Amino acid sequence: MLNVLTFFMSICLAFSAFANDISHHLYAYPTATGMKVGAVFGVLPAIETDDKLLSASTPLCGHVEIHTMIEDDGIFRMRKIENLLVKADHENLLEPSGYHLMLMDLKLPLEEKQSFPLTLVFEKAGKKIVTIPVISRKRK
Repeated sequence: MLNVLTFFMSICLAFSAFANDISHHLYAYPTATGMKVGAVFGVLPAIETDDKLLSASTPLCGHVEIHTMIEDDGIFRMRKIENLLVKADHENLLEPSGYHLMLMDLKLPLEEKQSFPLTLVFEKAGKKIVTIPVISRKRK
């Protein structure tokens, strides 16, 4: 009985750590050989007060840009923005049809099951380093 209880407790602790680890809320998709851009999507880290995401960086690419999608004469286009307002107690989504982080000048392709560090710089919260997993585009 003690082994079952120990196992159950370890599963609960592992799930709790996973749920509180912001790295698991952001992700990237694999890129084809030769592609020089990639993107990061998901949910930004929870914060206590409203803040601004000022920049991001990773050694995997030349630079990271914060982008949004705008409609221009019925055509949706990506546009670089200087910063992104991040609301407290709100699910701040990064998604293909909205705000997202563009990885520019990739040094190597992003491969499934790989991960990479990403530094997020906030106006108030400062730097937060997260691990971005590269996941399959296939939905399960």
